Amino acid sequence: MWNEVLFDLKTRNPRQRRKIKEYANILSNNLHLEIAKSLINNTYIFSIPKKVEINKIETKKKKIIYLFNYQDDFLLKVINKILTQKYSHLISTNCHSFQANKGAKTAFRSILSDKSIKEKYVLKTDISNFFNSINPLDFINNLPNEILNNSLIKSVLDQVILSNKSLVNNTLIYENKGLMAGTAIAPFLSNLYLKFLDSYFLQKGVTYVRYSDDIILFDTRESIDTHFEHIQNELSKRGLQLNLTKTKIVEPNQKWEFLGFSYDNGIIDIAEVTVNKLKAKIKRLSRRYYRKFDAGKFSKHDTLSFFIKKLNNKFYGKVQEINTLCWSKWFFPLINTSETLNVVDKYIQDRLRYCVTGKYNKLNYKKVSYSLLKYLEYKPLKAAYYLFKYDYEKFNKLIQI
Repeated sequence: MWNEVLFDLKTRNPRQRRKIKEYANILSNNLHLEIAKSLINNTYIFSIPKKVEINKIETKKKKIIYLFNYQDDFLLKVINKILTQKYSHLISTNCHSFQANKGAKTAFRSILSDKSIKEKYVLKTDISNFFNSINPLDFINNLPNEILNNSLIKSVLDQVILSNKSLVNNTLIYENKGLMAGTAIAPFLSNLYLKFLDSYFLQKGVTYVRYSDDIILFDTRESIDTHFEHIQNELSKRGLQLNLTKTKIVEPNQKWEFLGFSYDNGIIDIAEVTVNKLKAKIKRLSRRYYRKFDAGKFSKHDTLSFFIKKLNNKFYGKVQEINTLCWSKWFFPLINTSETLNVVDKYIQDRLRYCVTGKYNKLNYKKVSYSLLKYLEYKPLKAAYYLFKYDYEKFNKLIQI
């Protein structure tokens, strides 16, 4: 199991050299055997995790995560592998987050299997600060018996989840950490925690899908109100709250959005809010690169090349890394139109030209030709999308260039 985790890390994230080295040292020095022995004897003591604020993807908001030392991080990845292999059947079938062979595509497939979907109202909502707001004691007390009866797993969860200690800039603080976003076991445990809610709608026969803290369901107008009240009440009992600013009720046969996608009368595209966030990020990057170019830090070609590489990493993943969660592999499998991709491509090209001119005008097309962008390995999304759909082998070759 330990070797499998190290192999996964090397395969999926080869650039995390320090972590790979630390994991390998643990194995080569047989420390994993000592860790396993102390776990069995119930004498293993986890380190105190660091509480860290990071920028949310494509927004200016902050996200709180928790980081254990390399040894405990390695161990928790092993525990997570055990959990997913032995207990995935405990997760409700209408939950589609953080699981092998599940994701946005299966979530939408589940929704669209309801042939009367166009006639129903839509409730879209999410849970505020989901991972870190969960009551640890409530979580432990509501674990399925299959997990509670596994003394080793139960001991690990008790120690990790129930501890109220964390470090902020090396200062010890006491707080409710919930399921600790950022740790290896948090995604699986979060899927498990809301089974009471998932199962309720499954038993009711309601078209309902959850992806982590994002919830969408479809029903009559009267039933939607009842469902919303039920969700609020059940979450409130557990100290959780809905994000009312992100809660929407959409009338039948109108466009709705979920997981960064929009659905409109059979057309699945990228949601407007997702595009706006993406444009904002690209705009910030173009200004940053222009400042470097204007200050003489980079040449014209270097500025464009660095910017293009940054974009390629975002959209297609880093070369030689298996990144199943990169932008293209999240959106391409599900969308069935290139309309928005075309808009984004044009925006990207404008911002690329801006980063070495500081202007928007027709002269930019002469100063920075499309052929130059292609020479510097610019990969338009629309073209990549059609390769993804109709010639996956060529798509993979494209993103490795």
